[in-house]
Amino acid sequence: MTDNHLAATAKSKQLCWFCGNIRHPRTKCPAREAICHKCKKIGYFEKLCRSSNVSAAIPKIDDDYFCATISASANSLFRVCHYIIINDRYKAEALIDSGSTNKSFISNKLVTLLHLNIIYEQSVIGMASAALSAKSDGYCYVSITLQNKIYNKVIIC
Repeated sequence: MTDNHLAATAKSKQLCWFCGNIRHPRTKCPAREAICHKCKKIGYFEKLCRSSNVSAAIPKIDDDYFCATISASANSLFRVCHYIIINDRYKAEALIDSGSTNKSFISNKLVTLLHLNIIYEQSVIGMASAALSAKSDGYCYVSITLQNKIYNKVIIC
């Protein structure tokens, strides 16, 4: 075999790090928006997950509870944003945070736009860093449709 033939053979056998198929552009990867069943992160299949110890406390996307944060976000977050439908009438982009504490957040502007009934109860919401926090004016119940599955009575702050 010639050096050129060996190089061509090695190049043709390169595999995608995210789906395991023959290498291709990331934009065409079938795992681009997939959720790993092992660690619940978005962007690769379970068979290629590098997480060694995964806590069983991480909620699954198909559990009755999940977290959807609706906000303006940086361009890099668009890869993990999904379209949801709120109360069968409003389509919004949501950032799914399966590692959260079963809390969902929505902006006051969207609450007003959707005429949601707020149950007023001020609280402080802790963030990943102990130095950061946010205030919530209250909460409300909504129905959320995500990937053709309906989640009823989702509490959003």
